[in-house]
Amino acid sequence: YILISMVTGFVFGLTIHKSGVHVPSLVRAQLTFDSWLLLEVFLVAFTIAILVQSFFSWLHPERTSLSYYERELGYPAIMIGGWTVGVGMALAGAFPGNISAQVGAWIKPTYWTYFGGLSGALVYALAFDE
Repeated sequence: YILISMVTGFVFGLTIHKSGVHVPSLVRAQLTFDSWLLLEVFLVAFTIAILVQSFFSWLHPERTSLSYYERELGYPAIMIGGWTVGVGMALAGAFPGNISAQVGAWIKPTYWTYFGGLSGALVYALAFDE
C-alpha cells in the first residue's frame, strides 16, 4: 500500500504542477469564476478517484470505512470545514491539494501557508487526542 500511495502522490503532484493549478492567482481566479482550469483538472481527478475507490470497494467490501455523515459531528462539521477551507483558499491562493506543488515550485508566500497548515494540524491533534 505504501508503494501505491507514493506512486499516486507522485502522479497527483506532477499533474498539479504540469497543469499549472498550483499558481495562487489561478486559484483565486477560479473562486471569482474567471478561470475554470482548476475545476476541470479536479473533476478529472475526482472521476479517477471514484473509479479506483469503486474498484477497491468491490474487491474488498469488508474494508469500507465509516461515512463522515455517520460520525458524531456530522453535517455541521462538514459545513464549517468547507467554509474554513474556502476562506483559506481565497486568502492564501492555496489548498491542501496544491500546497506541496507550490512549495516545490518555490512560490515564496506559500511557506507561511504550509507552516500554518502544519500548526493547525498540530493544534487539532492536541485538542482531539483520542
